[in-house]
Amino acid sequence: MRVIGTLTQGDLARRFRDYALTQGIELMVESEDEAWSVWVYEEDQIEQATDELARFNEDPDNQRYAQADQAAEELRKEAEKREEMLRKNQIDVRARWERPMWQQCQVTTAMIAISVLVAITTNIGEKHEPVIKLLSISPYQFEGGYSDPGLEPILQGQIWRPLTPIFIHFGIMHVLFNMLWLRDLGMNIEFRIGGLRYTLLVLAIAVSSNFAQYLSTGPTFGGMSGVVFGLFGYIWMRGRLEPESGFYIHPNIVFLMIAWFVICMTGAVGHIANVAHGGGLAVGMLLGAAPSLRKRIA
Repeated sequence: MRVIGTLTQGDLARRFRDYALTQGIELMVESEDEAWSVWVYEEDQIEQATDELARFNEDPDNQRYAQADQAAEELRKEAEKREEMLRKNQIDVRARWERPMWQQCQVTTAMIAISVLVAITTNIGEKHEPVIKLLSISPYQFEGGYSDPGLEPILQGQIWRPLTPIFIHFGIMHVLFNMLWLRDLGMNIEFRIGGLRYTLLVLAIAVSSNFAQYLSTGPTFGGMSGVVFGLFGYIWMRGRLEPESGFYIHPNIVFLMIAWFVICMTGAVGHIANVAHGGGLAVGMLLGAAPSLRKRIA
């Protein structure tokens, strides 16, 4: 910042400041004794500003200077709008990192809380009425013989059913395993893409994997595993195809998840919703690869 000259009157100083702004030169005028000093912010504009000031002093009443105030005011308003937009979009990174992770990832936290509440309410899947009947993709029942009304309740307005089987768990290890993975994978994603996009991602994985499982085995299933495998697939693909996204999953975790997927397929660990696992994994991988594919096509 440097002084390039002085002007004798405040009106003239402000007039020249406005004109300079319309020429892309930012100035500051400052009253000192009986004169006004003209300061230039940018070093590379000093020569241009000095020439403009010399011409201004020759004919300060020229029409081009007199009409500059309105144009300069419009430029200032536009600059204020840009600064306001920047302030709105600015993220206080330090404050964000200081907040506990459960506060930063409220969707994942809510999913864990609902799953635990349902597990407690249903005695971890032992009590089938009325919560499990309410949350299942179809309100099946065993009393008096097995019956399944199909998807008719959904068509009649019970639109929560394609999603809510993810909150049903059968056994302490089932809910514990899923919640630990949901915490690690879900918070990883939600922290980076935000709550809204993360919610849409979970909905896409959950609904598609639940419908796939229902079409394969009927309504007697539940659990967050399909979503967990979908979130794993999403991070896996984003990290491989788009490293700059910040997503990464260790090869050991990849091996562990794929190995568990295969073990579940063998039936060695009991009745497992394998189709939900496979459907969730496929949808998650597809959605994880989508941003990279779009860039290549564009």
